[in-house]
Amino acid sequence: MKIILSGGGKPEETLELDRFFLNLVKNGNVLFIPIAKTTRTPKECYEWVSNIFKNLNFKGKMKLLSNLKGMNYAKIKKFDAIYLGGGNTFHLLKEIKLANFDNVLKKYIYGKGIIYGISAGAVIFCKDIKYVKEIGDINNDNLVDTSALNILKDTYIWPHYNLIQDDRIGEMVDREKVNILGIPEGAGVYIVNEEVYVQAGEVFLFSKNKKYLFRKGEKIPQIQLNSIQ
Repeated sequence: MKIILSGGGKPEETLELDRFFLNLVKNGNVLFIPIAKTTRTPKECYEWVSNIFKNLNFKGKMKLLSNLKGMNYAKIKKFDAIYLGGGNTFHLLKEIKLANFDNVLKKYIYGKGIIYGISAGAVIFCKDIKYVKEIGDINNDNLVDTSALNILKDTYIWPHYNLIQDDRIGEMVDREKVNILGIPEGAGVYIVNEEVYVQAGEVFLFSKNKKYLFRKGEKIPQIQLNSIQ
């Protein structure tokens, strides 16, 4: 299992995580999925990320996937990595569920594939995404079943985190009985060998009555993963 979860941010902020991702890929084949973004076309998103990777001297191939219909494991296993772009989490999960792509992603993860999830693309690895309305996502798709990939056990991801959100996060921890991992823009974690490490910046874990700070290279032992093999 190799999953990078990013809090999002501008290209200059995500530079460290982008470099780490490309180092894992080693100029291989990347499947780029920007369907969470509703304010830009998939082609615009593709060109944007292609330019970022080009500036980082990426010489591999990146394929745009804007429609998940008919995509199965046999079609994606040839790719060394999947890049799940940010945007609206409700819209992303709706498209994933309509295509039964959640099960494909799970199989890909345990088939040794690499996934880079940005913002909404990171949130879908939680057990449920209903809480993202607190972050600012609007459920324009009227998604009813908000259960997600459920890789992270009892931990929600809060991308674009900043200190002014602490009170809201604390209330949610008490209400939902979960941990919440606040990932600022430019920061991110790396899940490998069933363990979670900070890969860039600093992240903050909120649990009952406590807030923990973790820096780059540190393991986050409070985050447990669900086995889906």
